[in-house]
Amino acid sequence: MIYEGITSIVHSEFYIKSGNGPSIQRNIFENVDYDIYEKQLIDEIKTKMKEKGLQIKLKRSILLKMLMAAQYNIEKAIINCQSHLNFLQEYSKQDYVNELRKGHLYVCGFDNQFRPVIVIRQYCDIKIIAYFLETVKRQLLIDYYVENWTVILDLDTDLPVIELDDLLYLQLHFYGNLNKILIVNGPDDIDDIVKQFIEKIKDLQVKIKIISEYQQILQYIPKEQLEIKYGGDFNNVELFWPILKRETHTGTNKLLKKNSHLSINSMGSSINKKPSFMKITVLEENGNPLLNQQVEVFEDQIESQQGEQQSQQNNFQQQQQQQQQQEDFEEKSKSYQSSTTKKQDQQFIQIDDDEDDLIEMESENMEKRNGKKQITKKYGEATKTTTYSQKQTILEGEKEIPSSFSCCSRSCSIF
Repeated sequence: MIYEGITSIVHSEFYIKSGNGPSIQRNIFENVDYDIYEKQLIDEIKTKMKEKGLQIKLKRSILLKMLMAAQYNIEKAIINCQSHLNFLQEYSKQDYVNELRKGHLYVCGFDNQFRPVIVIRQYCDIKIIAYFLETVKRQLLIDYYVENWTVILDLDTDLPVIELDDLLYLQLHFYGNLNKILIVNGPDDIDDIVKQFIEKIKDLQVKIKIISEYQQILQYIPKEQLEIKYGGDFNNVELFWPILKRETHTGTNKLLKKNSHLSINSMGSSINKKPSFMKITVLEENGNPLLNQQVEVFEDQIESQQGEQQSQQNNFQQQQQQQQQQEDFEEKSKSYQSSTTKKQDQQFIQIDDDEDDLIEMESENMEKRNGKKQITKKYGEATKTTTYSQKQTILEGEKEIPSSFSCCSRSCSIF
């Protein structure tokens, strides 16, 4: 039974695969799409094996791992495939129960990304280690969701003498399964020792981390999943074999709720959702460097993308502000025009009222002044004209044109 919370994990694209061509680095091989370069090489190795009459039935993911372990050399990859097929056939025939019960290496809990934590306290025969790792792979790894493990290498009681051939043997049969090796209780010259292995196997450069204080382990493994002797809250393991199934481990529910470095359900698989989410995925899903060189490039790309997004956002805000200012200006203009029109209408209404009163007065005067009717009429027209011109001068702000009682021409500028 698989712990159901793990099946809601959605890995970031960068964590699944980074780089292109021969420099590809991949952490997830199952249930994901391969790029054109990978597909082409898989087809080539299949064709080559068919030409040689070899019957090697391995999954596409295994073929890709054999190619990557051979640095994409087809001939070497075919040899790797034959060796790995023999290893798988021999696994079921082996039995190292008595050795594994001694606790030289065992599983204890899971790291921040639900990867099983393997503790190695004493180096033993390479075949025992390979058998143990294959068992962990079959019982605790889950295609796509969890395809890697984290190793605590405790050098307190034993400084193993590891042969280069042994490391290459493990790299071949478990290519892509190692997440991190945390070295604890190392001697003073541990840096020099590690450097020798890194020079021979470049992939180990970003995989090995020397721990000087147990507190540093908590960056990778939650406290409730870490043994007390390493600064955690988990009881020290006393039963080393057989391996406990995933659902029997305690604290996995808290781990799912606590974990914030994976994209869960609605967050999706895109690295462009939020800057905080991008920052985490760039540094690997547990917050630690995955590929120093490519990480630096990727961070530059993110900063560039963030700069472009910020620039676009600023431009958009400026456009909005300009549009809002234009709308406010138009609104004020309309309001001003409306107010001016109302004032003009009020003025013209007042003028008309004044004219009506004047005409009414003139009518009364006409009745009184029968002998001066024509003069009074002209006087009235001149008065009305003068009053209207004065009002218009005030409203429109035009240069005032002097008027006189003798100005009565219809072609006059007043009209």
